[in-house]
Amino acid sequence: NAMACVELGHVEELLAALVAAGPGGRADAAAALLAHSRRVSGPLCAALSSYLRRIPRGGDGERDGGGGVIAFEVDGTGRVHSSALMDDANLPSLLSLPLLGFMRADHPLYAATRAFVLSEENPYFYSGVAGAGVGGPHTGPRQVWPMAVAVRALSSGNATEIAACLATLLATTAGTGLMHESFDVDSPGGASFSRPWFAWANGLFGELVLQLVITHPQLVLRDDPGCGVEWPNTTH
Repeated sequence: NAMACVELGHVEELLAALVAAGPGGRADAAAALLAHSRRVSGPLCAALSSYLRRIPRGGDGERDGGGGVIAFEVDGTGRVHSSALMDDANLPSLLSLPLLGFMRADHPLYAATRAFVLSEENPYFYSGVAGAGVGGPHTGPRQVWPMAVAVRALSSGNATEIAACLATLLATTAGTGLMHESFDVDSPGGASFSRPWFAWANGLFGELVLQLVITHPQLVLRDDPGCGVEWPNTTH
C-alpha cells in the first residue's frame, strides 16, 4: 500500500503533464486515467496517513517494551494483530520504506520501526555464524535473504553498518560470487542456500555498489597504483 501510494503519485504527475500539453486524444485519455487514479490513490493515501498518525510515539498499545512501530499489515478496520508485527525480506518491506520514497530514513517512526525489524523482536530476523539479517515465511526459519541485507545497507547512512552488510554479502555466496535468494545463517560461508541464480538480488547488490561509489567510495573503491587513477577518499 505504501509503495502503491508513492507510485500512483508518480503516475499522476505524468498524466497531469499530458493533460497540460493541450487538448486532443492523448490528453483526453490522460485526463480520464488521471481522474481514475486519484479516485484510487486518494482514499488509499489518506488511510495510510490516518494509520500512521494513530501509532503511539514512545509508548505503545501495540507492542510490549518500546515505542510504537509500523505494522507489516493491518486489517480492514485499521487494527493491528500481533502476527503483523514483523517484516519480510521481500520488497516492498518496512525496511525499504525510504527507498520507496514513502518516508525519510531520519523519520522517528521509521527509526523505531527499523530498530524493531533488525532485532529479535521481529520473528523473521535471524543471526548465526554466517551473518544476520531478515528472512521470511517463504524459505523457512533461519534463512536470511541477501536482498534484505542489501536493503539494510541501501537505507543506512552509517558507514560501519554498511561495511558490515557488505562483508555479510561477500562472505555468504558459498564461493559462487553470486547473491542467492537466501542462505542458512548456521551454514558457514552460506554453503546452504536457495536458488543459485536470483537476478533480483544480484541487481540489488549492483545498485548498492553504484550508490556507495557516490556516498561511501572508501568502502568499495581502492587505489590501484598501476591504473593511474586516484579515487577521492571522501564521503558525500
